[in-house]
Amino acid sequence: MSNLILQSPTLDLFDSYIEYLKSMSKENSSSGSELKKIQDDAMKYLETTEYWRLGKKLPKGWTPLTTLWAVVENSVVGVVSIRHELNDQLLKIGGHIGYGIKPSERNKGYGTEACGLAITYAKKTLHINPVLITCNSDNLSARKNIEKNGGKLDDEVPLLDGKTKLRFWVS
Repeated sequence: MSNLILQSPTLDLFDSYIEYLKSMSKENSSSGSELKKIQDDAMKYLETTEYWRLGKKLPKGWTPLTTLWAVVENSVVGVVSIRHELNDQLLKIGGHIGYGIKPSERNKGYGTEACGLAITYAKKTLHINPVLITCNSDNLSARKNIEKNGGKLDDEVPLLDGKTKLRFWVS
């Protein structure tokens, strides 16, 4: 076990979060667009994540969600999103939990640990049980992380792009 913790976003770690987003934007264009929106207004970002946690001012089609930063030694190494409830789309392909680990911090066990801590948070704090977690079938690391944390494969859902989404339940 490392000294990874999940914590709510804070102003004092915001610069580290921006570095996380910059590293993620190199492989995911949605992280890049998020970076452009928030880097100049940390307080608005923090306010927005709190509104979403409370189920307020949600984008259309969203459910309440808690955003937590995976932090090691005062550095954001990952981000976890925990959706409090599932709509039809989340039940099919999104699940309760989504997470990402900074590319330079991968293969250190942080993904497995962040996934496990997110499951614990979902169950104990949000009273979600069972927990649905999904991943693309070609993401072997995510699949292993989910399975190491008790995920049992339920089914596979074909996506429009020809890929397949795996759905795991954790009781």
